[in-house]
Amino acid sequence: MAHLSPARQSNVNDDSICDFEAAINAKTRSSWNSYRQHRQEITRIILSASQKHGQNVLILGAGNCNDLDLNRLVSKGTDLHLADVDIESSLEGVKRQGLTSDAIASVKKIEMSGLSTIDSSTLASESSFAAALDLDQICTHYVEHFDVVICTCVFSQMAGALRRATQPDWDQSDLLVTLRRRFINEMNRLTAAGGLVIWISDLVSTDTCPEIHTTPTEALPSLLKVCLNSGNFLSGTHPQRVFEDLAKATGSTAVMHRPWIWSMGARKYAVYAISAVSVDQQSSNS
Repeated sequence: MAHLSPARQSNVNDDSICDFEAAINAKTRSSWNSYRQHRQEITRIILSASQKHGQNVLILGAGNCNDLDLNRLVSKGTDLHLADVDIESSLEGVKRQGLTSDAIASVKKIEMSGLSTIDSSTLASESSFAAALDLDQICTHYVEHFDVVICTCVFSQMAGALRRATQPDWDQSDLLVTLRRRFINEMNRLTAAGGLVIWISDLVSTDTCPEIHTTPTEALPSLLKVCLNSGNFLSGTHPQRVFEDLAKATGSTAVMHRPWIWSMGARKYAVYAISAVSVDQQSSNS
């Protein structure tokens, strides 16, 4: 049921989203060493995908590039296209890894949530806000299709932007589903037929699941099952829902990868990945 709210100016626009993400990137810029396992897992997934599906790879949410071993990827012949709303952090990340800009196929500034163009104060309900969500702008930045399209823990940040963009008394759950499905659809539209769409997301952190600190990687699936059954996970990131959305968008059976732990200073996250071959680029979850 739609909830009517007094008009409130949305505090989200392209600049504010960029500033918010830049502040996060500034805090984690020096976290190269703590990101080691996270970086190894993501790099392994990308290399495996590019060897099977092709070397033209688009990474949505590149951030500081601390979760990407750019040298290893480039040395294996991967043509890397990086996208992030905070493009300066991505460019600096490339330099910190000792690469020149020409080693990367492209680096583009893209606000991926579609939220920066919406003023929630002009909309009366969740349904009108959902109807106004427009993620088509991601595809407008590219004229080509990619062999592999991957998002790297960017959806939880998009969910945060959604909370800041909407009226405080609105029910966020349906909006998050709409945002997630449209984002997955855009990823699929960017992917060449036979290419691979890969969703990587943080699921839960030690803030609410301190057991992550002491759980070995091989025992992580059992711990995450407990978290999911108790509702202890980041909003909109339930793996089964993502699995279903990916399968519907791509027209193929999705594959769940093993989870791992991402260390970010004192805080740790459990991270999972799901991939699906793009068969149908016209499918829609909307």
